[in-house]
Amino acid sequence: MATIPHHHLHQLAFIPSCRTSSSSSSPSPSPPSLVSLSTKHRSFKILCCLSIKESTNDNQITPQEPSSPPKNNLRVVLAAGGTGGHIIPAVAIADELRVSNPNIEILFIGTPNSMESTSIPSAGYPFTSIPPAQGVMFLSLLALLLYYKEPRLLFMNRILFRHNCLVTGNPVRVSLRQFVSRAVARLEFFPMAGEEAKVILVLGGSLGANAINIALLNVYSQMLLEHKDWYIIWQTGVESYNEMESLVRNHSNLVLKPFLHSMDLAYAAADLIVSRAGAMTCSEILATGKSAILIPQLIKTLRYSRVDVAGTRVITEDELDSTTLGTAIEEILGDDALRAEMSERALRAAKPDASAQIAQHILSLVESSTKRK
Repeated sequence: MATIPHHHLHQLAFIPSCRTSSSSSSPSPSPPSLVSLSTKHRSFKILCCLSIKESTNDNQITPQEPSSPPKNNLRVVLAAGGTGGHIIPAVAIADELRVSNPNIEILFIGTPNSMESTSIPSAGYPFTSIPPAQGVMFLSLLALLLYYKEPRLLFMNRILFRHNCLVTGNPVRVSLRQFVSRAVARLEFFPMAGEEAKVILVLGGSLGANAINIALLNVYSQMLLEHKDWYIIWQTGVESYNEMESLVRNHSNLVLKPFLHSMDLAYAAADLIVSRAGAMTCSEILATGKSAILIPQLIKTLRYSRVDVAGTRVITEDELDSTTLGTAIEEILGDDALRAEMSERALRAAKPDASAQIAQHILSLVESSTKRK
């Protein structure tokens, strides 16, 4: 990896990807790093890169002189990747930074041929690939402002930074918090659907959830046969799409996708969500006030990931089959009062302003740092 000389360094902000490569018995020397930090007196430097240009060789990056950017423009680099659970919150923070400062310049970096390499440009932000660094975790360097959605890593933040820990909740994309009418959203997926239609949104995570896909595969056809006004938007996950596409029959009331880029429309169109219980998905369900059936993942310790989300129905993975899933869907879609109650509870528990809080905290840290210079 090419290093960047000091005369190219300015301000650099990283949001972590929370992804490290597996350790080995004989650790290799650390590669040159784009970041450096000083721990003297528990203070941390704010660094920034004026510009990064991807070389013709995907295995390295080379610095590039900027083309006279407007004075006082804030330039931010965000690093997030691997899964939607890491990419989506970074995009949410970027959206809020852009709302707060329309002149801000934002660049995302990540690994080539990855989910972030396609998702980030689709979200409207420039992306530059860098080779993965073994054993290195990307960190944010705004006074070491770290965002983590996993509680164990949040605990680590508190240990490291004591009184400088800000708890905001998970950042939710601006588009999900903007009103989109149900009628407009449904035109995107089912133009012929009537006013009485019921829409089920199925999310197995960006990579897919085999247990959910199989359970739905064995019940979707019968549900759509018995309920002519029911519709399904099914995100299979990128790793499961080809298999599901070969097994699922074409149906006018069914949309099958590997990954949904227009999640604001998908949420707005839905009456019920069937999903894994990922941190970001749970936060989005609460923010949009949707009734939901959650199937938490069975982790390696044979205990289920903790799920405590207001307004949701939980089915554990060992309980999950086509009958259990079908019964739960029938019960919730058949009871308007129950869905209204679930929606109200979700909205009460939501923290829709988390991304705005994080963005404002970033800007305030930059401002305070500038005043000290």
